[in-house]
Amino acid sequence: FAVPWGAMALDIERKCFVLDIEKDRLDVSHGFDKDRWPSMADTTWATRVHEYYSARPYWEEF
Repeated sequence: FAVPWGAMALDIERKCFVLDIEKDRLDVSHGFDKDRWPSMADTTWATRVHEYYSARPYWEEF
């Protein structure tokens, strides 16, 4: 899955990241073929992924 870091929360006690999303929504999320990674410099692709998870893109100012 292509999930922005900003969409996850760090759970210190369990020592893991948590994504608060329904499994059905995750199943239809934007992804990519493990053998053909997208260009991480492609802002169109990255914006679409961030919007899907309601995460603020890291390249935008706060």
